[in-house]
Amino acid sequence: MRSLPSLPFVYPGLGIPSYLLVGLSACLLVGLAAPADASRPRPPKQCTEIEETIQLRDDLKQAVRCNNELMMFGSSDDCGVVPPACSGPLMNDALTLAYGAIETTPGPTGPGTGPQINCQQQLGQAVWHYAWGRLHRRVLGDSPEAADQAFSFVTDEIETKCQVDVVLDATGTKLPRVGPSCASAVGAPGTPVDAAALSRCTHDLLERWAEKRAPQPELPRPNIIFIMTDDQRWDMVGPEHAPPGEVIMPSVLSELAAQGVTFDNAFAPTPLCSPSRASVLTGQYGTNHTVYGTNSSVNGAPNLDDTSTLATWLDSAGYRTGHFGKYLNGWGILWQNGVPYHPPGWDVWTTFRSSDYYDFSLVEDGQLVNYPGTQEYSTDLLRDKAIEFIDESVAGTEPFYLHLVPVAPHAPFQPAPRHASLFAGLDPFQPLSLNEADVSDKPWYFENLAFQDEAQLEIWRKGMLRTLQAVDEAVAAIVQRLRDHGILDETMIVFTSDHGYLLGEHRLLAKFKPYEEATRIPLIIRYPEVAPLPRNEDRLVGTIDFASTFAELAGAELTHVPDGDSLVGTLEGTTAPWRNHIYTEGWPGGREWLSVHDGNWVYTEHAKGTTPPTVRAPELYDLVNDPLQLENLAEDPAHALRVQQMKALFPQFRPFWPTDMLNP
Repeated sequence: MRSLPSLPFVYPGLGIPSYLLVGLSACLLVGLAAPADASRPRPPKQCTEIEETIQLRDDLKQAVRCNNELMMFGSSDDCGVVPPACSGPLMNDALTLAYGAIETTPGPTGPGTGPQINCQQQLGQAVWHYAWGRLHRRVLGDSPEAADQAFSFVTDEIETKCQVDVVLDATGTKLPRVGPSCASAVGAPGTPVDAAALSRCTHDLLERWAEKRAPQPELPRPNIIFIMTDDQRWDMVGPEHAPPGEVIMPSVLSELAAQGVTFDNAFAPTPLCSPSRASVLTGQYGTNHTVYGTNSSVNGAPNLDDTSTLATWLDSAGYRTGHFGKYLNGWGILWQNGVPYHPPGWDVWTTFRSSDYYDFSLVEDGQLVNYPGTQEYSTDLLRDKAIEFIDESVAGTEPFYLHLVPVAPHAPFQPAPRHASLFAGLDPFQPLSLNEADVSDKPWYFENLAFQDEAQLEIWRKGMLRTLQAVDEAVAAIVQRLRDHGILDETMIVFTSDHGYLLGEHRLLAKFKPYEEATRIPLIIRYPEVAPLPRNEDRLVGTIDFASTFAELAGAELTHVPDGDSLVGTLEGTTAPWRNHIYTEGWPGGREWLSVHDGNWVYTEHAKGTTPPTVRAPELYDLVNDPLQLENLAEDPAHALRVQQMKALFPQFRPFWPTDMLNP
């Protein structure tokens, strides 16, 4: 491993990942930044001097040579290279792209791998030549197109040199070794490399990364389509709830996931409608945007500072913005004398006044329009209005942002007539956590929880699945319209949910609970400019990250500091550091909970509304071995240190927990 990836979270004293204990030679330091020196001026964001590109050329060439020697012989001399500061992570990212992040002692590859080594060496040659060469030409004043034309031949050659089968080398590592961004082009051992896809992926990412470091970078600003369902569990997309051989949302999978990035650890930090939607708009945790409830004039929609949201940021950056569907529950509180409230930043405001599948009302162009009875199915109507917005936007010159938020699959779970009979013969959903028999290790309020009616749960589950079919059709129609306009690959499409939904697990129903079924969300992002090939991503992300992501891509200025971070680097598969834990929180009346999640473990504390508030019933779950959260390990002495260390993370987020309870 020559360029270090972002590392998983490791608690102090609980061990070090094995791959940090092997192969720690000077070669592992290739591409790492020099130690901070207070006397040195702050490096510029972009490279502007010829000398800087020449240094990058020499350093990257040496790093590629080092990686080739490590790959073939298992050792190399003189690997310590520090690139020019202006190039940022370009060299590290390029090396990881070409050689991967190997978690074993590098090399030797062994006999019988000559063609694969030739492919690997071409990858190294390509990242070296293209990265520094393109940046060099941009510093000289060439246009992005001219700079690309001068050096794209080296990435084109990958298609020729990588017409090879995938093999395992002497260390048991796949060859060719490539980074996660392009890994789907290199399949299982014995299968051929998709050389064309590998060449295209390598080129597209290097082109973007080199352009970021160029003087006056010219990066494309995508159209952005954000589709957020209501109450959809993370597992209601694929096969988990579908009949054998089928999936719940085939268009989402074929049009988005098969072309984009699927996030396996995506969360709603507050699994309740309005707080979660406010997190999307602001990039903030609920504790900071203070939209705690769904309808209250005290802690609901009026608490949102809507003068500083992704809508105002993108609108100021020259985007045409459109909102279609659900806003914050209870936003009617903001109306004055019956006049619909229009939050700043939205050019087109088509928003539910009363949300439902049938018999609903929308505010359209400042007027309240009623759709009584079964005149219109709301998901279909929103789909058509969203497509009309796309058509109108394409006719103009501005990029657009489309915020589409249907009611599905929220209660009362009414499908369109064409979907009403689907899933009739579906097998019951019966996880071991359904109506959990022994809840003595759960918080105090579980003592009075009755068992859920499993027959009724099945009726609701099938209703949810049926309502999602119209959403899936809407995704297909939107993608096709983008394709018809020739702008599909110029558009980022995000599919997610505001939070999940419990269907009887632990005897619980609905949301606003600190369990995986409520806090996990589906998240799929398609934008080939930053993620050329499909893949799964396991970094911890959440609804707090969308606002920063869209702002970065739009070149927009943020007017407050968000809690979330931009997902652009994560989508690109760069080596940039990322969070190692994420918080979730909730404040049901008279009690509250706060959790910290690191992907493998989740620790929760519940506070009871006493004077002063007291922490009760801590919970610790090993999600690797107990994903259904059946065995609370918080009181197990063997895990006392883990509890202590996770608990110590709370003050970073809530310094006064639990005395800062909203409803003590």
